[in-house]
Amino acid sequence: MDSEARLTPPRILVVDDESFIRETVEVCLMAEGFHVVAAESGERALDVLEREVIDVAILDISMPGMDGITLLGEIKKLRPDIEVVMASGCGTLESAVQAMRMGAYDYVTKPILNFQDDLVKVVMKAVERRALLASNRRLASDVQEVNSELKHSNVDLKRHLAAFDILAETGRILGDLDGAEPILDLTMETLEHQLYVQRCVLFVESEPGWRACRSIGLGLTGACVTNGLLCSDQLDPKIVKEKDGRALSCLLRDIGVTEEIPSMGVVIPLRARCEVQALLVILEPGLGEPATLNRIRMLSLLAAQVAAPLTLHREQTA
Repeated sequence: MDSEARLTPPRILVVDDESFIRETVEVCLMAEGFHVVAAESGERALDVLEREVIDVAILDISMPGMDGITLLGEIKKLRPDIEVVMASGCGTLESAVQAMRMGAYDYVTKPILNFQDDLVKVVMKAVERRALLASNRRLASDVQEVNSELKHSNVDLKRHLAAFDILAETGRILGDLDGAEPILDLTMETLEHQLYVQRCVLFVESEPGWRACRSIGLGLTGACVTNGLLCSDQLDPKIVKEKDGRALSCLLRDIGVTEEIPSMGVVIPLRARCEVQALLVILEPGLGEPATLNRIRMLSLLAAQVAAPLTLHREQTA
């Protein structure tokens, strides 16, 4: 089912009372491979939403009857997951700003002179944002499902249940944060105070390798590494031990860690849409445990939750 869903073209709803504009936008988006549904009024648009799945809605602000701002409010009540792009004339820019406060993703100004640059790119980014947020919601749902399964298992796993509950709540909070710094701050707070990780380093991409931007129990500030162990974009969550563990120990000493490093650690990539956004190196997983499969699973879920909003922020600031 998921495989089929990925092959389905994004579904765009175009709402404008002017038939020429409505049809022009429809033709332009269809040429880019989108499935387009058009509506001439707010009332008609709500009828469409009752029976069809829509990814992005493009709303004209100035329409007779139900205007675009009112329609935006109705859409967010009916289908809050739909991304909305407002079409604003020069005299309605103030309304466009109001629409952004109400949850619209972006706006385009009319008349649209360059459909490719002024409209198609905005719609594509809105589609990508919806997909990323949907992925994050699925991850939160996966965490809750794991919780449900664990509740019927051994009583000794109660502390793991608490950690999964924390991850579910963290995933919801991450979706509301704006900017990379708050996202990274919350990640480290969750690791230290909720998952009880004692020593770790968070690396972010920095030419030609990675920069240590956050750490727990190590006091690293801005150190950079280019070691091949960390630069590979093919990394999967894994236990690093024996030969790799010694390499990790040497690498950390290169960036200022002089104390004795355990022979076992965990390297987890923060990956979204096949791109590694950051690297989490765990030296002591916490809870008095070695790097067990359950601990790696929890840490990997947190990494996946953080990677999606980091990707979204990077694209919005690009």
